[in-house]
Amino acid sequence: MAAIRPLVVLGVAGLLVPEWVYPMYFVGWCVCAIFLMPLTHKVFRILPVRHKDKWVLMGRPTMFLNNSIGNQIAFIKFIMKGTFEALGDQELSNLCRKIRVWGGVFLSFTATMFPVLVISIHLHTK
Repeated sequence: MAAIRPLVVLGVAGLLVPEWVYPMYFVGWCVCAIFLMPLTHKVFRILPVRHKDKWVLMGRPTMFLNNSIGNQIAFIKFIMKGTFEALGDQELSNLCRKIRVWGGVFLSFTATMFPVLVISIHLHTK
C-alpha cells in the first residue's frame, strides 16, 4: 500500500496545507468561469438590442469576435462602476450584479492560485 502524504509545507509562515488544496483552486477557478461565461454572453446579447448607444460607446464588445483590450476595459468599468444601474433595465442590472460577484470570486481564486503554485514549485524544486 502506498504511503499517503496528506500535508505539503508552504513557505508562507510555515503554514501546512493539504495537497487537495491545489486542485481545488483549479476547480474553483473553473466553476467561476462556467458561471461567468453565460452571464457575460447574455449581457452582450442584451446591450446591443436594448441599450445600443451604451454598447457602441463601450466599443461594441462581444464574447470573442470583436474583443479588444479597449472594449473589455470599458465593459469591466461598466460592471465595476455600476453604470448599468443608470440604464434602468432590471434584468440587465441583475445580470451585471451577478457578474460582479462571480468576477470577484474568480479574481480571488486567480490572485491566490498563482502565488500558491509558484511557492509550491519553488519548494518542490529545492
